[in-house]
Formats: sequence, structure tokens, C-alpha cells
Amino acid sequence: MEDGPLSHVIAAEQRVLLLFAPALLLPLARFLLRRRRTPPNQQTTFEPLPTRLEHLPPLPLPNYQRLCTEQILGAIFVALIVAFFMGIIEAVVSDPTAAVGPYGRWWFQLVAWTEAICACFSLLVLQLGIAPPDVQRSHERCFPLPEAVASRLRSENIDASRGLPDAWAHALHGLGNQKGSKGEYCVRCMLWRPPGSHHCSKCQVCAAEFDYAGTGAFAWAYGHHCVVTGCCVAGGGFRRNMWVFKVIMLAWFAGAATALVAALFWLAEGAAVELLILAGSMVLGVACVVAAVRWAGI
Repeated sequence: MEDGPLSHVIAAEQRVLLLFAPALLLPLARFLLRRRRTPPNQQTTFEPLPTRLEHLPPLPLPNYQRLCTEQILGAIFVALIVAFFMGIIEAVVSDPTAAVGPYGRWWFQLVAWTEAICACFSLLVLQLGIAPPDVQRSHERCFPLPEAVASRLRSENIDASRGLPDAWAHALHGLGNQKGSKGEYCVRCMLWRPPGSHHCSKCQVCAAEFDYAGTGAFAWAYGHHCVVTGCCVAGGGFRRNMWVFKVIMLAWFAGAATALVAALFWLAEGAAVELLILAGSMVLGVACVVAAVRWAGI
């Protein structure tokens, strides 16, 4: 193949896909390991009315197959966007007629690959579940049981042969979350969760700081279950794992801005266009800073 801009673009996109290969393989590997190692959702000790943490049934299991599918498709989606931006930038820096010098080509490549690595790293962090927003069980969180839950367990005829998790689910079926002096009690996770928490039916956990309500165009930047990363994203400002999600979004916007500036340099003819490029770059930079400040809640 002729060593032209097209060959450089293809090579750059191949390197991007290779960079995101771990984000594609990690969800599949974790899903296969979970299928092999996940024990049956049973408990040997039957306690109709538990008083200790070890008497509680296991947390409900999420649909690992669905979460794995979300993570793989999300990684493909992110990789394709990054490869698209990288292709535009590589087409510019490999074209000898483009209005960029050798230092400009080096700068564009450095910035583009920094953005791509940040996006890939953040995606892997979310997939690995680092700094999750889950509300963890503890004796203080789980006890005392709300009176409605305790009375339901006392009154129901629980069949211990069904296994404790199924028996508890049958006994508490139809009972909604309970309000009390310690906040709100989740009958699925069986714990008192802090204000602003929400039970995710996909991850089957209560996510803390989930109900930070965004407004307008920034509503999606607050607590939600992200179908691209296959996990719950929650936390105000840069707390919990929200900072990782915001790094991904900032890398996307920065990549789009870098690709746009590179394309304008590609089409530049004359000083007037170069001034337009400079002004556009400044506007895009200010917009990125405003967006970052807005997401941080400052």
C-alpha cells in the first residue's frame, strides 16, 4: 500500500482498537470467571428473624450476562468514537500540504493520544468497579429491622427447605421500602440506606449519592446506571466514581475539539482562516473549562 495519508489513518485506527482491546476482553473474562466461581445463592443457617449480620441472606445477584453485554458494546462504542477522531487527526498530520509544521504535527499527536489513553483508562476503572458507589452492609446499616419487615417475617409461614434467600423474597414480596428514623430501608438489600441513595435493578445494589438531580443539558452527568460502562455512576462533584465518568466525557469533548481544530488547519488558506482557527480554539477551550466546572458542582 502506498505510504499516503490513508495508510497512516488506518494504522492509527488499528492502534486505537489495540489500545481498547483490554476493555473489550475484561468484561468477557470476568463474566466467565463469575459463572465458574459464583456459589449458589443459598444459606446454610436459617434465621427467620435475624439479629446479626451473618444471618442476613446474600445480596440479590445481578444479571451478569446483561452487564457484560453492556460493557462490551460500550467499549466498542467508545473505541469507534476515539478511532474516528484519531483518523481525522492522523489524516491531517500525515498530509504534507496541511497548514501545520513539524511541531504542530507532534503536538496534535501528543494531545490526541493523551485523550485516547485517558478515555481507555477511565473506562477500565469503571469496568473494574474501582471506587463503586455501593452502600455496604454493616450492623449499623442493617439493624434494627423495620417493624413492618419484622412483623412480616413473624407472620409469614416461611418454608426453610426453599433456601433462605427464596424464603425471604417470598415473605417480603409486595412490601415496599420502609421509612424510619434512620432514613429509608431497602427491602431488597436489607439495609438502611443514606439519603439520596437508589436501588439499581440492574446492578442489584443501592448506590449512594444517586439522586443528585442535574438540569438542562447536564442532567445526564449525574447519578445513573450507565449502559456504556455497565455499572452505576454516582456521586456529587468528583466523589465516588463520578470523577472517572467525567474524565471520559471530558476526553470525548477534548477529542472532538482537537479533531475539529486539526480539520480547520487542513482546510486553512491564508491568515484570516488561521485567525479563525485560533478564535475557535479559544472558544472550545473555554467551553471545556466551563463544562468541567459545571460538572464539578463549583
